Amino acid sequence: MGASSSGLLDEAKINHIKGLVESEFQSFSGFYRQQYSVTYLGHIHQEVEPKKEERGFLLTHRVRNEIF
Repeated sequence: MGASSSGLLDEAKINHIKGLVESEFQSFSGFYRQQYSVTYLGHIHQEVEPKKEERGFLLTHRVRNEIF
């Protein structure tokens, strides 16, 4: 792959790559927390107030056997 052969990374290159990965992860983690919160609250909303054609998992109704 390319003109030069692969070699081991020296300490400076390792630290540089770690810094790049950490900075990308930090910028992504804020976005991930926001999106996860929105998705989780949407899921809870669906469970508490189901759509008319579907029933939620938390609000299930048991069929009562009434004896007359």
